[in-house]
Amino acid sequence: MRYWIIGSGAAGKAAAKELFLLSPDDDIGLITQEMEPFYQRNRLIDLLSGVVTREEILEKSGELLARKDITIHAGKRVVRIDPRKKEIYLSDRTNIKYDKMLFALGAQPSLKNFRHVLDGIYTIRGISDIARIEHVLGVVTDVMVCGKGYLVYEITRALLKRGLKVHLNVSNGKTYAKLEKMADEKHLLELMEQAGVEITRNDKIVDFIEEEQYHHFAVTESGKHMFTQLLVLQQELSPVTLPARNSGLEVSRGILVNEFLETSDANVFAAGDCAEVAVHGPGTSRINFGWKSAEYQGRIAAKNMLHPRSERVQLDYDDHFLQLDAGDLIDEWTKLVTR
Repeated sequence: MRYWIIGSGAAGKAAAKELFLLSPDDDIGLITQEMEPFYQRNRLIDLLSGVVTREEILEKSGELLARKDITIHAGKRVVRIDPRKKEIYLSDRTNIKYDKMLFALGAQPSLKNFRHVLDGIYTIRGISDIARIEHVLGVVTDVMVCGKGYLVYEITRALLKRGLKVHLNVSNGKTYAKLEKMADEKHLLELMEQAGVEITRNDKIVDFIEEEQYHHFAVTESGKHMFTQLLVLQQELSPVTLPARNSGLEVSRGILVNEFLETSDANVFAAGDCAEVAVHGPGTSRINFGWKSAEYQGRIAAKNMLHPRSERVQLDYDDHFLQLDAGDLIDEWTKLVTR
């Protein structure tokens, strides 16, 4: 049997390892757009802050998978698949045959309302994003961070540690709505201000004007034009679905799958941030963002690729979510303030 995985994130790597563990004699392959796909994604912020080097977060996963005779196609982009012919079509106009395959495409920060911008806006999702930012750190001093979520705190802290002047835009007055204790959120924002972060609340950025290189203005709802040399935009995540959509598979916000992670074609699966899983049947679905959930779903998908409908994905248990601890954030920001 020929098993192919598209994507080298947490779900893709977990699936590849599980497939080899359970069926080492089958043909297993992984396709990824990234040129250097195997690294510790949960340490990207450490890399941005300068705490670790690029070499220190590179994983031995690539070597390990290669030694296991798992075929790796790095720097390759999948355009679509043909479920009837069971073929994967790449952007270099080559194609690959499969018997079962998995979409593990992940998600990207949304850039809606900013798609016209050619320069000055950065997002953080992979090691190449960090490289892009590091490339300009020697020439910029003013940076703006905009968005919501746990990662916003961490990006802000990392940039501040690099000696930059950081402005945080919090459009709805808070940066992480899921924190249970809003007192923790308030305390965090106070610590950030004490550390030197300038914070704008309740004035959403609606446009970004490029005047010249490293000289831009973020335009807010109230009409303010706020100068910045670089904008790190970390808004809500959007599942990557285009290859599945191009293939005629059912797609909503994510790639629609059932409780066995099967798509609308029984030989094609999806797992991780790109998968929208039916929770209690058609009409109710959910996406679990986060590397911990992606690893779990990757393993479940692999089992079901080998043994159809052998294990259901569980979405109601907290241990399959990436748990976020406000206390850890407060400790890190307290260290920054008191250093």
